[in-house]
Amino acid sequence: MFSCYPLPLMQDHLETLQQFRQALYQSFPYRRDSLLDLLDALSSNERAQSPVELSLNPLFRRQYSALYRAIEAAYVESEYPVCSLEADQQQQAILATVPLPRQGAYQLFGIDETPTERRYASCLTDRQTVHRSTPVPGQVPISVGHNYSILAVMPEPQASECPTRPLRGLGFGSVR
Repeated sequence: MFSCYPLPLMQDHLETLQQFRQALYQSFPYRRDSLLDLLDALSSNERAQSPVELSLNPLFRRQYSALYRAIEAAYVESEYPVCSLEADQQQQAILATVPLPRQGAYQLFGIDETPTERRYASCLTDRQTVHRSTPVPGQVPISVGHNYSILAVMPEPQASECPTRPLRGLGFGSVR
């Protein structure tokens, strides 16, 4: 398999991942193994539509009941923003994986926010108004549900990156 990254760089990424997992593991006050298994199962999930199906994921090495116990141990419903020691430790673990900029004075980040409709989940505590695209003219493009966001570190351009390969080559004379 062809890879653009030299082996030492891949080893650095693997070590960063292992350090992140260890820091995350240490941040869980209860049921650490079950929670890490649950995160692995969620990360590799392709088809599970229910907790029962998720508990059948090969990366969740425990019984079905352990899934609910892990969620119960990790989740505390509150009307206040999360400001616990565990949340702070988890944020620090994530920040430790962000590489410092080598070339510039700042780091670039990309963000994506995806709305997920939950119209019929009336007892869901933090439901909110979300944008919903609609091809119907005159229809209001809003619904209720959750907004999920992903923040990603944008890689710095490097001279040693993989060369760009065109899928189809066109000569200069053929473009008019």
